Amino acid sequence: MFMPKLKKSKKIKLKLIRTKILEQEEKIAPKIGINFAFKIAALLLIAFLSWNGLLAVYQTVAYMSDTESSADNNFTASTLDFVLEVPFDFSISAIEIGGSATKTIDLINLGNNHKYKVRADNFSGGLCDYLNLEANVDGDVPEYTGSLISFDFGPIVFTDPDVWNFVLSLPSDAPESIIGETCQFKFVFWGSQTRNDLPFGMGFSDTEEEDNSIKAKVCYDAETRSKGYWKNHDDVYKSYLPQYLGCNTVSSECIDSYETISNKAKVTQILETDYELSMRNKLRGQLLAMKFNIAHFKIGEYVPPTSIDNLNQIVSQADDLLQQIPAPSDETLEIMKDYLDGLNQDLRFRTCSSSLVKVTIPNGGEVWWVGRAYDLTWTTKNLACPDDSFVSIWYSRDSGATWGNITTSTENDGVHNWIIPLFLEGGTYYVPSHNARIKVVTRCSENLLVNGWDMSDTDFCPPIDYSLITDEEKLQVDQLLAEGILTEADIINREITALPEIVGGEEELPVIPEIEGVAMTTEEIATTTEEVATTTEEDGIIDQIIEAIDSIVDEIIEKILPDELISEETPIEDAQIIDETTIIEEISVEEVPVVEQTPVVEEVPIIEEVPAIEQAPAVEEQAVVAPENVVVENVAPSEPAPADAGVPGEI
Repeated sequence: MFMPKLKKSKKIKLKLIRTKILEQEEKIAPKIGINFAFKIAALLLIAFLSWNGLLAVYQTVAYMSDTESSADNNFTASTLDFVLEVPFDFSISAIEIGGSATKTIDLINLGNNHKYKVRADNFSGGLCDYLNLEANVDGDVPEYTGSLISFDFGPIVFTDPDVWNFVLSLPSDAPESIIGETCQFKFVFWGSQTRNDLPFGMGFSDTEEEDNSIKAKVCYDAETRSKGYWKNHDDVYKSYLPQYLGCNTVSSECIDSYETISNKAKVTQILETDYELSMRNKLRGQLLAMKFNIAHFKIGEYVPPTSIDNLNQIVSQADDLLQQIPAPSDETLEIMKDYLDGLNQDLRFRTCSSSLVKVTIPNGGEVWWVGRAYDLTWTTKNLACPDDSFVSIWYSRDSGATWGNITTSTENDGVHNWIIPLFLEGGTYYVPSHNARIKVVTRCSENLLVNGWDMSDTDFCPPIDYSLITDEEKLQVDQLLAEGILTEADIINREITALPEIVGGEEELPVIPEIEGVAMTTEEIATTTEEVATTTEEDGIIDQIIEAIDSIVDEIIEKILPDELISEETPIEDAQIIDETTIIEEISVEEVPVVEQTPVVEEVPIIEEVPAIEQAPAVEEQAVVAPENVVVENVAPSEPAPADAGVPGEI
């Protein structure tokens, strides 16, 4: 490129222009001042230069240039995006000990193929530590098997589709205390780009999370029983009394909008006597049967296939109908009655409960003595009560076949101090047993529904501490012993038994020690010569009898006679026998036949054929004479008298 040249004529013109400008400056400068002149000069200079530039362009005659273009170019940004879909969630969000629950997550890719990791995170709840997890993708061999809290797998490259199956399991050896516990956690899917071989997490990435919540429950096969069944099985429903039915009248039987059913007579009235009298009574009967079913089979949380409410909610609705003022129409009552009737018809199903009631003490194997105080203890967790709860406590002497009530209402604080009596239920339910169990039944304070129960796992034993029971109970124990209902093995602290007071005296007779092989019941005393002779055939029995009676006579004489009448030098056989009534406590011989009544024995001779016992004199004749006007309630065999001592019965 070259610079243009100006023609001569043009140069002359420019020169003239400059000359004129200078001439004008000389003319106007004095008038407008120096500054204005400079401004005008600057403007003129600019105009001149612009014009000169235009002329220069105009004079350009040639230049060099080049242009290139490409077609069909398309530039797009790379994307990494995916979502999670859950076609199958953990079943009912519940898991039982020894059971499992499954969840399926589909990973849907919306961008470029990527690699990703999967982990479990954000744990909350006491159940999480016990859960195990098996995870696999696309139904292949499990990619992971281990504890839930340790699950962290990958990276793997996405292949369409990626379907993840997660199986949670709760080991069969997990403690029962976790019932009702929950575990909240997240499955976290973290994706990263695959291009350029960047380390995982660098470049494009995406993260998706799936929330999970699962609860440990007790699951079991359950059933319901009809109104007719409950009418005839008071031994089963007794421990679930009292029950409460909605009530819309103000009377002694209706307190706080509930009618109390606390005994067999009232149950029979509702289930049978009054059932056909009205539609309202029919609803009461079916409602009571359902409440017995809920209590006994622990099915309050069961949701029937035809309902969105569980059975606890359904019976609350029935109670509401019975409480309404004014009363609903018979048509409305009949709908609910028929619904409950259908549910009571011997249905069988599987259900789960997250409530936990557990008897901890006694739970089997304990030995608790009648007359002593013990703490009954239990635990409850996650009761389905809108507010507080209370418990009733029951005792069974036959491994749970029948029940006697300890208390119908006590605070649910986990402990109840119990002094074990000889009888419950007003003296009608006998307590001592080798097959005893305790049952704790929980109830909700607001709706009074039975929420759950538990009893001792195995039997325990409450024998009798004779020293701690009342005098009345001691008489009952003695009678039970005599009738063979109790044995000495069922009793402790009864080895020493006091003799009754002497008639007219101030002091008690001495204690008779228990002798091995000699029972303590008067019914077993022999009253004929043949019976006495028979007993002598048992080796060692006579020796024991002689020693016992000898000791008894010594103690009676020392207790009754004045000290001055007896000296150490005076043999017992020569001592004066007093003329007073002597009542001797029970002593009997093993294997002696029992007679219904013990007659007053005046003379019982010992036949000559009785063989002599070593270290004892031969007995030719022996008699026990009862004093006149004295009835001997408990007669003991007397010591055989020496031949020269006469008849030892002049008392």
